[in-house]
Amino acid sequence: MFLMQHLQSQGRPMGGRGGYMRQGGPPRGNFNLQDAPQMGRQPYSNPRPQPQMQQMPRPMPQGMPPMGQMPLPGIYPGSMPPMQPQMQQTPLAFSYLGTVGPIIPGVVESNENAKEIVGEKIYEFVVTLAGEQHAPKITGMLIDLPLDEIRDYLKDFQKFEKKVQQARTLLSSQAQ
Repeated sequence: MFLMQHLQSQGRPMGGRGGYMRQGGPPRGNFNLQDAPQMGRQPYSNPRPQPQMQQMPRPMPQGMPPMGQMPLPGIYPGSMPPMQPQMQQTPLAFSYLGTVGPIIPGVVESNENAKEIVGEKIYEFVVTLAGEQHAPKITGMLIDLPLDEIRDYLKDFQKFEKKVQQARTLLSSQAQ
């Protein structure tokens, strides 16, 4: 309504259904909002690039070594901490985490079906790691663990592998 009044106040005729009519005849093609007056707005233009602020170097406090040479607490200068080997994620680990990740928030005491759902999600991975013969028993052993341990092995594939291996070892020792 406001647009129609604004256009009429500027002496511009209006079309049949409230459409904008250009002077000299009916609208051609599709109506484009860019054809309408801007009503006090400035047309869009690219803003000028802002100058980047340069950081002034700060004076180093007396007695402090330059950055990169700062000793870390508990580490003597010149010594390196022991490196932790980084394990690469296997496709199986990615698949595992993608499968069980979404159910982790539901593994809580108040969820009566949590252990059943965990069993359904981990079964195929137990089959892959321990074989079809032992998978049902090992899956049952894994879902009988306390919920905090279940959440731990759901979050970490290496912990899951370790639990499967421990269960398999236990089954093998009982079979003898």
